[in-house]
Amino acid sequence: MKLNWFSPVPPTPSGIAIHTSVVVPELAKHVSVTIWAHEDSWPAELEEHAAVRRYDPSSPPWADINAADATIYHLGNHPEFHRPIWQISRQHPGVVVLHDVGLQHFFAGLVGRNPGLSEVEYREMMAFHHPRGGAELADAFLLGLRSAEDICNHCPLTGAALENATGVIVHTHAAYSELVRQLDLPIAYVPLFALSGKHRAPGSEISQKADGDPYRIIMFGFLNANRRLSSVLRALRDFPEKRRFRLDVYGTLEDERSTRQLIEAFGLAGTVTIHGFVPSDELEEALLGSDLAVNLRDPTVGEASGSQLIIWQYGLPSLVTNIGWYGTLPKNTVAAVRREAELQDIQSHLAAFLQNPEHYRELGRNGRLYAQEHHTMEAHVQGVLDLVEQTLRGSARHAASWMSGRIGRAIRPWFGEDAAGLLLANPADAIHDLVNYSRGPSPRSGARPNRR
Repeated sequence: MKLNWFSPVPPTPSGIAIHTSVVVPELAKHVSVTIWAHEDSWPAELEEHAAVRRYDPSSPPWADINAADATIYHLGNHPEFHRPIWQISRQHPGVVVLHDVGLQHFFAGLVGRNPGLSEVEYREMMAFHHPRGGAELADAFLLGLRSAEDICNHCPLTGAALENATGVIVHTHAAYSELVRQLDLPIAYVPLFALSGKHRAPGSEISQKADGDPYRIIMFGFLNANRRLSSVLRALRDFPEKRRFRLDVYGTLEDERSTRQLIEAFGLAGTVTIHGFVPSDELEEALLGSDLAVNLRDPTVGEASGSQLIIWQYGLPSLVTNIGWYGTLPKNTVAAVRREAELQDIQSHLAAFLQNPEHYRELGRNGRLYAQEHHTMEAHVQGVLDLVEQTLRGSARHAASWMSGRIGRAIRPWFGEDAAGLLLANPADAIHDLVNYSRGPSPRSGARPNRR
């Protein structure tokens, strides 16, 4: 089997880029993979396992793309990293891997970009995929009255990323349960895998600190507002024993200037260090030298956390918000923070950590064992391949569904809301019968196709 793989690649500062660099070598043991990259350069190691081709979404090399048996698109919420992938996915059907189930931040971030979305296109997208209030919320966003953060739960715009999908892969049970009720597509829950890398030596997770030697807290990844860095800074500001901790922040900050201003205003210049995006080996050393990780999410956009798997890999205890996927994690693997008592719980955990670091150390050990049992590379790769095989077996039916959906959307503006529901069924049934004429009548229309 030949497989197209559209994804960010290193050195793009993206967890999904790292995901690709690790999973493709294992995937390539089973199928032939072509990685399609929008970046100008990539690590030479990638080409040891797969062909790597650069593409321009404005003029794709369709002959080469069409030579594959199936295509996989990796979509997340970063507009710059995933815009080219989404543009190709609108023109060429394929399996969509939703690293974030809610993609409001992605589409809102495309508004005004060139290429991207015009305000009119964004409003039409919101109205179509969220007919109850979507247009009004789009107007509020465009006027600056509401933020993407405010409207992401009511209008996740997930459907806008799946208009051309032949199948969907998600990384949480909740996302699977939600989408399987909404879509007539193959959908698979495929857990993320724990990345390989350095590990702490047994028993070295959290050492006793000498007087004056602070414990090290780490946050890393793409740190936008929902990662709650500002809340962590506020909790440290008011924590009586903040001198016992140092917070190291690694990764890309959505608003680094404002964060630095908060650090200065809170008097945390000696407590908090912003390192920015660093090479993987430097992050590994930082993780090895850390005692506690903070991995908060509020709101969650339906994602599982690759960062959490890395945290567990290093045997680190972690603070997580008790919502979404994070709220389903075993209680003996993480330290929960309630969204309604965020600052209080962060401070309570810091105080409890100082009193009994061994309790938190045990959380890290349990997390590592949990990841080793439930998040393996082998299961992840097999889940991807199984879903691709399923989409290939049902390709004719999926093509019919896709064409009828496209026709429905195209002619919907021609009719009133009441009339559309009655009139659009006929072209959908006609296409269904045309593709499936050799299998008998359409289960919806009851008409027998004309077999000539």
